[in-house]
Amino acid sequence: MDKKQKIAIIGLGAVSLLLAASVSLTVAWYEGSSHLAVNDINIALKDKELTISTDNVNFKSYLTTDELNDSGKFNAVSAAFSDSWISQKADKPVFKEGYRDTTKNILNAPDDVASAATGYFSQEFYLKCNTSVYVTFDTEKTGFDADEEDNTRMVQKIKDKYPLLTEEQIYDNLNNVIKSMRLSVLVLNDEDDDSASYPDYKYYIYDPNKDEPTYYAGILDTDLSGYYDYSNENKEVLFGQCSTSNGKTVEETIVYKDPQASDETVSESSLSCFNSGTKAGVQRIDFEASKQNGLVLKEEPSISLDNAEDEILIPLHAETSKRIVLSFYQEGWDLENTDFVMYSHFFVNVLFKIAKTRF
Repeated sequence: MDKKQKIAIIGLGAVSLLLAASVSLTVAWYEGSSHLAVNDINIALKDKELTISTDNVNFKSYLTTDELNDSGKFNAVSAAFSDSWISQKADKPVFKEGYRDTTKNILNAPDDVASAATGYFSQEFYLKCNTSVYVTFDTEKTGFDADEEDNTRMVQKIKDKYPLLTEEQIYDNLNNVIKSMRLSVLVLNDEDDDSASYPDYKYYIYDPNKDEPTYYAGILDTDLSGYYDYSNENKEVLFGQCSTSNGKTVEETIVYKDPQASDETVSESSLSCFNSGTKAGVQRIDFEASKQNGLVLKEEPSISLDNAEDEILIPLHAETSKRIVLSFYQEGWDLENTDFVMYSHFFVNVLFKIAKTRF
């Protein structure tokens, strides 16, 4: 068998993920305003030597939509704090919802944000091949594509909601929504390995549109008030997953700037949960000084298109099924995850292929 022979295709390729419109334009995920609806999912196997199953009993060359989990409506979630469940070798990913409480200066613990029970696609599958191989994504075929035709029609429907933007700007924003989408694979055990140790245990996050790091922490304007959230102590709130490099507490590492006497604002056209102003009298976080003082913002451990085929490796033993969990979701901490996710249409495709033989 050729080492680069494609062995499987999980085709969500005629899948349009439509974000249902909302009457109120709130922040993309912290208020749960984004709602993706999956219209169709098709899973097929391209190579006759590979089979797939949802129950590890009935293996076949393809799966129909009726055999897959109903993901329901999508809400942007986050893979932040995944270190916790990975260290415990959980048998499924745990995604986080958005923040609600802004009364404290810092919200950076897993318990500060609820785990999401819904709002994303995630399902367990079993792959089997007649030879021992490593499987990876075919990066030429795996990823998310904007549905430009539907997005063009959507511009006319929503342009009155964005009077400060041109139709071209609205269209570009709709197409850029795909940059906040992620695919992930959790590799679990072989069918003959019932050990909780999971020797092949690994979690991969694939970001096919990655061009810069995404951080699971920062300041936010969670209600689009025009100002970053601040605490009862008039300090900007640090949200997300962060730690320190010098043994200090997170709070001890944060350096604040002197408050301004007047409001600092941004234009309405550029306002988002990630880009906002600062209220007069509020102490702003000096991130550069804080980092020098030991603050570490958790970087998303995502793998880019250029590195995926070398780094994402799913080991299969010959004639032995491998259990994996495939997920796709919207990463709430991605800066492209803005209000336009409520209206954007796009497609997602996943194509597995052999990266190399194992023996």
